[in-house]
Amino acid sequence: MNTRDKDWKIVGINFDHMHMGDLLRQTHEHPSATIAGICDADPTRMEEAIANFSIPENRVFTDIDVCMKTIDPDLVIICAATARHAEYVEKIAPYGKHLFIEKPFADSLASADRMACLLYTSPSPRDRG
Repeated sequence: MNTRDKDWKIVGINFDHMHMGDLLRQTHEHPSATIAGICDADPTRMEEAIANFSIPENRVFTDIDVCMKTIDPDLVIICAATARHAEYVEKIAPYGKHLFIEKPFADSLASADRMACLLYTSPSPRDRG
């Protein structure tokens, strides 16, 4: 399948930065993308996105594993604080999904190396066809 013909299921995980709203808006407006779910440990941080994009309750999560297993997204937006990027990559990389990580990529070279190793050793989205 040509990726241009695909309807991309996208989830937004962690609302530490205000940029998540902009990224979800761009997803909402894109003809080949769907906000398939959102996730944050603090449900109040998702309220604005839920209202703005009419996200139904069954697509709102406070647990990353439940979100990933329920939605099975194609792409995950990580909008955590930079110092926590590696933590979130470690949680999500085993699912073998495409990742969009808000800049800056890492807070240190060690964190960048950690994320690169996690992604290098995780299943690739290409492995699933």
